Amino acid sequence: MVRAATAGDAATIAALLGELGYPADAAAVAPRIARLLARTDQKILIAEDARGVLGLLALAAVPMLEYEQDVALITALVITERARGTGIGRELVARAESLAAAAGATRFMVTTHVRRAGAHAFYERLGFELTGRRYVKELKGGARC
Repeated sequence: MVRAATAGDAATIAALLGELGYPADAAAVAPRIARLLARTDQKILIAEDARGVLGLLALAAVPMLEYEQDVALITALVITERARGTGIGRELVARAESLAAAAGATRFMVTTHVRRAGAHAFYERLGFELTGRRYVKELKGGARC
């Protein structure tokens, strides 16, 4: 089953983010979830079964100057160790793609760290195409946008 995340999912989402390599506790994640859920252009999807949570996908609709329509961006995707290879990731991406198309997005994008070869292969199997590079620079003392 795939459902929308709620504020009550903070502990679960924190654990999943830890599996993705972004450790945080529920107290730190709760305001992030609240900030995202307060926006209509952000979605957090949770996949679960009778045994518990299997994964999550965070989706953002982003207006971009170079495109007429918003771009849909997967900002996080993580599947629990026990559920990897079972189709849960594929299901979450398909749901996100449907939401993005329904919202009028004409591009569906994802960024992934260069060291995540398994993720690269996964996205390519789903029809994503490598089109460029991403450069990141950490800002010291920057105000939140």
